[in-house]
Amino acid sequence: MKILIIKLGALGDIIISTSVIKQIIDQHENDQVHLLTTPEFGFLFSDFDKLETTSLSRKGFINTIKTILWIRKQHFDRIYDLQSNDRSTIYCALSGVPFRAGNHPRFPYHAYPEKTYIGECHSFDRLNLILESANIGRAKPLPHLPAPENVKVEINNWLGTHGLEKRSFALLHAGSSPLHLNKRWPYFSELAKTLSENITLIWIGANDDKALNQQLSKQIGIDATNNFTILALAELGRRAKFAVTNDS
Repeated sequence: MKILIIKLGALGDIIISTSVIKQIIDQHENDQVHLLTTPEFGFLFSDFDKLETTSLSRKGFINTIKTILWIRKQHFDRIYDLQSNDRSTIYCALSGVPFRAGNHPRFPYHAYPEKTYIGECHSFDRLNLILESANIGRAKPLPHLPAPENVKVEINNWLGTHGLEKRSFALLHAGSSPLHLNKRWPYFSELAKTLSENITLIWIGANDDKALNQQLSKQIGIDATNNFTILALAELGRRAKFAVTNDS
C-alpha cells in the first residue's frame, strides 16, 4: 500500500506528533509511507527510517490546488490526517483516497474518534485516538527526533569545548515570545543558584531569549542562545539530566 501522513505545523505540534508518525510507519513497515508537511519543518524528518517527506507551502489558494493535485497524482491508498484543520480536510475531501483517518467525526473521514474534540484532552492523546480509530496501537509519549551523524558530532564537539563530556548538565529555557511575556516564570535566577551546586546549567533559546539569557548567564551557567538547531537541541537534551522550560 501507499500511505500518506499529513502534518503541516506548528513546531510544537509537529514535535508532539513525531512518535505518532513513527507508530504509523511501524504499522506499515512493508508499505510505502509518505509525509506531507511544510518547508519550514521538513528537516525534522531527515533521519526518519522508511519515510519519504514532501514539503509544500500551505499558504494561498494556488498552493492549495497544487497540493491537492499532488496528492491525487500519487494514488495513495490511505491518509492519516494528523492536522485535521479546514485546509487538510479539503485536501482529504478532494484526494480521491479510499480510506481517510482524521480528528473529526464527519466527512471526509472514514476512521475518527467517536466524540468531537473541543480541547478536553491533550493534543497527543487525541492523536492516539485517531490511531486507535484506525486499529493502530497507541504511540508512546516520547518525541522521536533522531539526529543525523553530523549533528551528533556537532554536539560532541560543543560539549568538549565546554568541558562537559563527563559532567552532568541541565537545560534551562527562561524566555518566551515577546508577545507572551506572561509565560516567563520569574524565578529562574533563584532556581539556577540552587541547582548550580550540583550541576552545570546551560541557558538555551533563540533571538527572543537573547537579552534574558545574557543577564542570567552572567550570574551562573553557560549562555547557549542561538547555538543549536532543533535537531541539535534534541540531541543535547538526550544527554542532559533534565530541562526546565516555560510554555514556549
